[in-house]
Amino acid sequence: MKQVLSKSQSRHLVKLGVPYQFATQLISDKNDLYPTFSVVDLIGLFPHIIRSSAHGKIYLTIETYGDGRWVANYNWYTHRGSSGLVQVSWARPITPYENLIDALYDLLIWCIEHKYLIFS
Repeated sequence: MKQVLSKSQSRHLVKLGVPYQFATQLISDKNDLYPTFSVVDLIGLFPHIIRSSAHGKIYLTIETYGDGRWVANYNWYTHRGSSGLVQVSWARPITPYENLIDALYDLLIWCIEHKYLIFS
């Protein structure tokens, strides 16, 4: 299982404004030392709850399918009347990934693009 982002993925996050100091690992590549982000680094960057005027609280969700693929997303719950049924709605389309870190990377980019995460 892939545990750290690739050099290009890490550089892309830094280009989007994620401070390289949040990367806890350094990797050497042909005499080039660069920071890279791990699963733990990425999970630590996410807001656990996003507040939305339209949907209230939107929760960070990380799931795995039976075939081992991973999904990282935000969702909210809507209660349907007295029946107690709950509808789950996703903030963005579901995209399964073979590696958890790739699912987290994709969601992190979405959070930055939608201004749920802002780094100064």
